Amino acid sequence: MVFSLARLIDTHLLVEPKFLDRFIVDHLLHANTPLPAFDWGDVVRSLPTLSESDIAVTFDLSEVTADKEFVFYHPIAGMILSHPSFYYDWGYGWREMFSTTGFLNNLKAADALPNVLAHFLHINSGGGIAWLLDVAAAAMRECKKPIYAFIEYQCCSAAYYLASQATVIKAFTRNDTIGSIGTMVSGINLDGYYEQLGIKVVEAYATRSDLKNKKENDLLAGKPEEFITTRLDPLQQQFETNVRAGRPQLNDLSDDHPVFRGETFFASEAQELGLIDGILPDLSAALREAYDLGVSVRDSNQISTNI
Repeated sequence: MVFSLARLIDTHLLVEPKFLDRFIVDHLLHANTPLPAFDWGDVVRSLPTLSESDIAVTFDLSEVTADKEFVFYHPIAGMILSHPSFYYDWGYGWREMFSTTGFLNNLKAADALPNVLAHFLHINSGGGIAWLLDVAAAAMRECKKPIYAFIEYQCCSAAYYLASQATVIKAFTRNDTIGSIGTMVSGINLDGYYEQLGIKVVEAYATRSDLKNKKENDLLAGKPEEFITTRLDPLQQQFETNVRAGRPQLNDLSDDHPVFRGETFFASEAQELGLIDGILPDLSAALREAYDLGVSVRDSNQISTNI
């Protein structure tokens, strides 16, 4: 798999820790095991026909034509990466993993197409890398077309960062896991392992470079205070600010509520708290709702323009 775990481990994360642990085990210890075959196109093509309309669902910009009205499908699954990476799926060839960069590009391009009525986010992710999420969140709030987020199984940390900007958020079951509005970083200190192998890591810094890598080295040395206050805390504040902007329903909660301290919730409780809008165990029905929402916004905009 062409993917740098070093890059993942050496970056700021908005991720559910259990999800991160599983991801690292799957891709580090079992690096030679091919990922199970999965094609988002198969998901779209297997959906029952949405009757009584010419609606089409696609995640390919080149498929958007002038003779139909489209819901643009954005799959958000697995680890959220900042830049595109690929893995090799035996029998299917190279596959691109989700990246915020790719999502942002597709979001803007699809939103500019007249025949795209709505965006549909299909989410199953425990989170990922923080970089660019604030830009993506701002772009989502600026979209002219409504955004419908549909969660299957989990929507945590960085995934909820994106979902929170949607016009509507619904979960598939009462037991889907939602939340973890928290910021963390994870790293591996291999110094002890290297020493056992007879390898000694040597570093030297220029006299006037006393602050170079200081926060990171202090973190590895068990002194994380400066790293937390200057790196993680600002990212957490951005995270919370964007969630509150996208979900004003949460503004009635106190600053020290578990929602803003990294807690996760089953969908049933998440709905009561305002993290999501409902539970709908039917993907086709969710796509129908997204389409209807798009029609409503389109018609409302036409009325406003005519007036």
